[in-house]
Amino acid sequence: MTPTREVPMSPRLLAKFAMVALVAAATLQTASVPALAAPSGTGPAATGAAPGDRAAVVGGGGWAHAGSPPGATPSAGGAARASGPAATPPGYTVAGIDVSSNDHSGGQTIDWAGQAAAGVRFAYVKATEGSDYLNPYFASDYQAAKNQGLYVGAYDYARPDSDDPVEQADYFLANAQWANDGQTLVPLLDIEWPYAAIGLPDCWGLTPTQISSWIASWVNEVQAKIGRAPMIYTSTGWWNPCTGNDASSANLPLDIAGYSASPPTLPAGWNQFALWQYADSPWPGDKDVFNGTLAGLAALAGVGQVTPHPAFESVLARTPQSSLVVYPNAHGRGASTLSPSTTVGLGWGGMNPIDTSDVNGDGRDDIVTRDGSGNLWEYPDAGGTGTSTFGAKIKLGVGWGGMNLIETGDVNGDGRDDIVTRDGSGNLWEYANAGGTGTSTYHPGVKLGVGWGGMNTVKLADLNGDGKVDLIARDSSGNLWMYPGTGGTGTSTFASHVQLGVGWGGMNAIALGDMNGDGRPDLMARDSAGVLWLYPNAGGNGVHTLAGRSELGTGWGGMTTLDLGTF
Repeated sequence: MTPTREVPMSPRLLAKFAMVALVAAATLQTASVPALAAPSGTGPAATGAAPGDRAAVVGGGGWAHAGSPPGATPSAGGAARASGPAATPPGYTVAGIDVSSNDHSGGQTIDWAGQAAAGVRFAYVKATEGSDYLNPYFASDYQAAKNQGLYVGAYDYARPDSDDPVEQADYFLANAQWANDGQTLVPLLDIEWPYAAIGLPDCWGLTPTQISSWIASWVNEVQAKIGRAPMIYTSTGWWNPCTGNDASSANLPLDIAGYSASPPTLPAGWNQFALWQYADSPWPGDKDVFNGTLAGLAALAGVGQVTPHPAFESVLARTPQSSLVVYPNAHGRGASTLSPSTTVGLGWGGMNPIDTSDVNGDGRDDIVTRDGSGNLWEYPDAGGTGTSTFGAKIKLGVGWGGMNLIETGDVNGDGRDDIVTRDGSGNLWEYANAGGTGTSTYHPGVKLGVGWGGMNTVKLADLNGDGKVDLIARDSSGNLWMYPGTGGTGTSTFASHVQLGVGWGGMNAIALGDMNGDGRPDLMARDSAGVLWLYPNAGGNGVHTLAGRSELGTGWGGMTTLDLGTF
């Protein structure tokens, strides 16, 4: 039956927001992706002061000191504290500090020129706490540090006890002096124990689910406003019990606190850190190191980057009744990521496969699909909603019936999405996008490789973040592989494979797309029980590429197609 788009069909509502923990699931080799349940509400007892009107900021409020145990007070600024950076731990060459108004106790002034001369290369300065406190020294410290050539970022001391997270994020951004200038580090959320003066319990009187939801809302607001993923500052001893081992933030850069001789165990989901706060003295500030080179720190500050607009890719699915539906991305995390579905077409049962791709270069994903006669079609994204989401179909080609796999992505790096397909003999082909429409859209096929018949899944995405589209494939043994893109054509297009993980045989649908808006494609997979999972991109290579998973929903077993795209 030819797909039509005239009459909307009432979408079959799925019970996708139930949070169910599974034990058996795909795990990554060596640095495994934890099979974690959603926050269960367990953790430290939320006793003591109840959430409500928060206490006033006392003495300049909280400052980054999560490396200290609950209730402990880090060394205060004073004449007895030596000036200059602490000796950096062995193996770390890029030193930094983080400061707040507490570093100006007794009228002290930070000698930023002296800090730079002593080897400090970056600084985080407290900007705000809650929705009504601005560090009175923020502007002067922030600018003075920049004037000395330091990479500088602003942080918000989180007050989840009563402040609305979106309101707090907006207040922070209004005062944080964020700039995409190559010297400004990504915003940082300091989420940790309450300081003693406000008299709240360790987890702010909130349940793990409430804490996780608050963090996600703050992160999403900042990310949506500036187009960059913020950093999380915390300690494992606070994060794991207070969020219920929530792994859904592990795609974000991490500033891990731990006053020890070596980096501490990381919180749930994370397998790497960006910064390590290893000491709280000598004055001024707490002491940090960057986990990499100075060039890596420059990349964190966005040197040479254009701030991207968050993608927040949505789910395209086909129901058992052959309706095509879109679940819009609600910019959330876990089960709150997807909004209820909208029907965008009827009668799609005869179309296979169904893939998304920006065929015509307008910045929106179109649908590329094949009918039962072997004709290849494009349904261009019309920029609408519901049944008007896609325009009238355009024929891309004929004779595609012998191809048992069709995927799309910018293989040759020219900014236009190409087609990668496999024939019945196991040969892999690339049809480069010629920038046209209809049958003139693609150049003749170029062979990419032979012997691909044993791969039961092939996907395309820039998984390792080098600007070149990689090929991700699963073999018959359930191993997941990445073939890094080289940006070329023909057999030189992809480099030798790197193993992403093992045990993926139980996943019956895999899609790649940026679901959390950080500019990196994530992996979405459905298991045999119909549970949909998100594996955020951790920005690494090999087994470190994917972070701990979070559950997107249940009841997805009946969907006969699943893909991700910007609609």
